[in-house]
Amino acid sequence: ILKERAEHYNNGWFDFRADDRFWFAYGQLYAYYGLMKGAEADFEDVINEKHLQSLWDTMDSQFVSALRIQPFIIANGREDGWLLPNHLTTIGFYMLRVRSNLVEISNVLAQ
Repeated sequence: ILKERAEHYNNGWFDFRADDRFWFAYGQLYAYYGLMKGAEADFEDVINEKHLQSLWDTMDSQFVSALRIQPFIIANGREDGWLLPNHLTTIGFYMLRVRSNLVEISNVLAQ
């Protein structure tokens, strides 16, 4: 939903649905962050045994970086715009980084 909204409705501050999309994604990230913190505590032995702590810490810092994005006004500007940022693509970028780390962790666990 972030990609579709960012690509087809990038009207800067005048996209009145961008905030809905942004805060929905933000809420999902917040929930996943809580679940992953719980999983880290529950599976501490597995994380240490498989030498995943560094990768897990990277994923954790990406969650935190994404959750620090709390703009007063959600802008859906053009990606190459210099005046109005695109908060939807920014949070989407962090979501993809977290997802790629989760895939890498699952690949290590599958070995």
